[in-house]
Amino acid sequence: MNRLIFSLVLIPFFLGGCNRGSQESSHSLVAGELTVELTVATDRLEKKFNQRFDRSAQVRAITWEGETMLGVSGLPDEFGLNGLGILGFDEAKAPKGQFLKIGFGRLIRDAADPYVFWRAWPVAERSKTRLLSQAATSLTVSSSQSLGQWGYSLTKTYTVSSTPTATLGIEYELKNTGKAEFSFDHYNHNFFVAPQGGDSSLLIVNTKPELPFTPKENWRRLAMGWRLAPERPEGTGGYFELGLIPPQDFNFILSNEGGSARVIIQPNFKPFHAAVWADSATVCPEVFYRATLTSGETTKWGVSYLFPRARR
Repeated sequence: MNRLIFSLVLIPFFLGGCNRGSQESSHSLVAGELTVELTVATDRLEKKFNQRFDRSAQVRAITWEGETMLGVSGLPDEFGLNGLGILGFDEAKAPKGQFLKIGFGRLIRDAADPYVFWRAWPVAERSKTRLLSQAATSLTVSSSQSLGQWGYSLTKTYTVSSTPTATLGIEYELKNTGKAEFSFDHYNHNFFVAPQGGDSSLLIVNTKPELPFTPKENWRRLAMGWRLAPERPEGTGGYFELGLIPPQDFNFILSNEGGSARVIIQPNFKPFHAAVWADSATVCPEVFYRATLTSGETTKWGVSYLFPRARR
């Protein structure tokens, strides 16, 4: 697998206020015909998705060869989808106990319910975001938060390039700044759309090397991969998971109906888990990273999005 290597001079710059966890700002990265729009210190998806996604920075839009590649929700990422890495949740006593959501900040456990990602939790304090560096083709941000024996520091670097293939690379670095050891998982929720806003059944998903998986209802097998069935019940989509034991190298390939690759999702680690979620508008292939950090320990991982040229 290719590895992403970035060398940046990081100059910290705090982004505004305290209680709101810094002031939102917008940024563009451009390399040839690839443009990536980013929002830093953002709560733009909170109304729709509650406190799921990392707020330090999110890809809002990608334009490649003049075409829109993402739906309105963009390309956010999330820690602790199923509760692994929701720090201090078990110790938090309802209705006022607090816990940490990596990338978001301190939340309040207002009831004795188990953690579920779609539930709204009251916000005690959003994480503060720092813009560490910005250039025409790269941007680096960091955020941090602590609570009792728990603490983290997260750094993300976004880089675009145009050769040899147009690429958006995202590099992550997470440090355990607390006293207690913790494990976590992380993935990117990629809301990719079909050409010209067509139904997502026009997109075909596969892996390289091809993995043996069987999607559930609403999916149809083709020679080159899987697609949502165009004749599925109106308004429905589909979801399936790939449990990868042991973890293994692979790329997700999202292709157009004609067979040309639309985007290649290339992690620089061996995913332990992968999934594909789709509705009528978007197809979201997801790869999951997992690690355990002792106090003071740091881990790094990354994902590249490659955009091959359309066949002329």
